[in-house]
Amino acid sequence: MDQRVIVGLQPGAEWGQLKRDLQRAGAHTVSEPSRYQPDAVVATLGPKQDVTIYTERVRQLPGVRYAEPDAMSETC
Repeated sequence: MDQRVIVGLQPGAEWGQLKRDLQRAGAHTVSEPSRYQPDAVVATLGPKQDVTIYTERVRQLPGVRYAEPDAMSETC
């Protein structure tokens, strides 16, 4: 089962670069910010990826305010 990480964006973060950085860090897909939730995106990881390592790595990226494993992805 794929795992998801909720990533909060800092105000003024350059979205295109941040999306590339999230993918380089290991995300298979990254959702676009929505007009209802413009300051957060969802990064989806493969089932065998270590969500803890990914989350720690992503927290260090410029433009990231927070990164947390999506607790709902574990129950789906």
